[in-house]
Amino acid sequence: MTLRLRAELELQIAPDGSGGKVFDPFLGRTITLGPTGAALVGKIDGTRDPDQLLADLIGAGYARDKIEDTLRCLTLLHAIDGIGDGVRARMASIWAGETELVYRALPEARFACQGSGMCCQSYRLGPVTAEEVAAVSALPVREAFPDLPEGELFVVRDDKHYLRSVATGCVFLQDGHLCRLHARFGEHAKPEMCRTYPAGIKLTFEAAVVYNNQQCSEHFVSQAAGPPLIESASLLRQRRTGQVVLFHPIVFLREDTPVDYAHFLELERVLRDVLGQGAPFRQLAHALDVYDSFITVARSFPLGTDPAAAFAQWRGSVATQPSGPASHGRDFEWDEVLAMLSALILELETALVELDPASVDHDMVPLITELLPGMELLRRRATERAGTGLTPSGELAAALRTSLAQRFQGPLSLPADRPLSAIGEAALSIAAAFACASLRGRPGDVATLGRGHALANRVLPTFTTPMFRKHPERVRALVTVLDRLCA
Repeated sequence: MTLRLRAELELQIAPDGSGGKVFDPFLGRTITLGPTGAALVGKIDGTRDPDQLLADLIGAGYARDKIEDTLRCLTLLHAIDGIGDGVRARMASIWAGETELVYRALPEARFACQGSGMCCQSYRLGPVTAEEVAAVSALPVREAFPDLPEGELFVVRDDKHYLRSVATGCVFLQDGHLCRLHARFGEHAKPEMCRTYPAGIKLTFEAAVVYNNQQCSEHFVSQAAGPPLIESASLLRQRRTGQVVLFHPIVFLREDTPVDYAHFLELERVLRDVLGQGAPFRQLAHALDVYDSFITVARSFPLGTDPAAAFAQWRGSVATQPSGPASHGRDFEWDEVLAMLSALILELETALVELDPASVDHDMVPLITELLPGMELLRRRATERAGTGLTPSGELAAALRTSLAQRFQGPLSLPADRPLSAIGEAALSIAAAFACASLRGRPGDVATLGRGHALANRVLPTFTTPMFRKHPERVRALVTVLDRLCA
């Protein structure tokens, strides 16, 4: 089979052949090339099959392994004519208004507000639209609530509107953790962000995916109570106006293994299946094995073929349960976890000092302050290297399984386009949940775990996403010792 680059791709090759770029105008993304890639793309012109491409470039002095890697990367990113046509055709149909996205959530996903008020007390209160600001401002709020503080009820930060925060949280929060606007004027008087929280929506070429952002302080209770999460779609649908923007990034399985988002969705589905059953901590470790096996396929499928076929075959062969004995933390893994926790604590302490009071991120200060003692407890446990691990069972295990499976549905599954970071952040949020619950005297209590879990999901990704990208070994170390960190 002879190979040809997609006709619409735009090439920009350095005159000296040291590198270049391939711009894909359909997806609006750029593929960066090294010397091997710069030489290769000029020969993928429909006259050569993979063997001929290899022969030509090896004869010109390029290394075989680099040629094969580069050709696979271009194929995985749908830069080869005929590869990924179905994905692109569906995206074009969506953009043309010919295909309507179906709203989809996981069948077991639910949400019921537990009335903790944490989302109104310590989370970023916006942004809200200018129309919502005008609608609330038009209500007789001063007459209805004479004890409202003086001044504006909304603030502007970075050209965006936010509900004003006071010492107790949102300016409209009343005693009993209830919203004044909701109580006096009805639910629809609140901004849509408040009505739909913690549900969000991610538009992909497959569906309009409704997900739980896992930042509710009662997460492990609220995720299993109330109506199906998909019912939030009726409100989320109202937010969709104008051109449909589809989430479709380049996904980096490793820094040297980029794939199209359509391929990642195969991995995401399998990770949900794995994490939704069995012993949660063992399954999280097994998820790393599954992840590695997916990378093996991405780096070895036959040249000149559609990798989608290889991934489909892989999916049918994956074992959803681990077969070997559980691994226990070795000294070098504890060293990595201790280094990770020490670095995070230092960054959090630095942020408390350096965050500008006028910055939109200053709302992180109370969250960081509350999270830090739990992080310190985890560091002490990593220093002591406890020998007995926790094996969740019953209601606790079920809550963890549900949460982990739902995590691989929305943006949490792909921080900075790197799914390995998602596994690390899932493990760390669970560790923070157990640590914070321990400090409150209720270790392992399902209803108490949500607070630390929410704090970790709200605060830590800013710091952990770049760290896990730089130190992927820390993800593996953390997952290995997770049962002992949580004990």
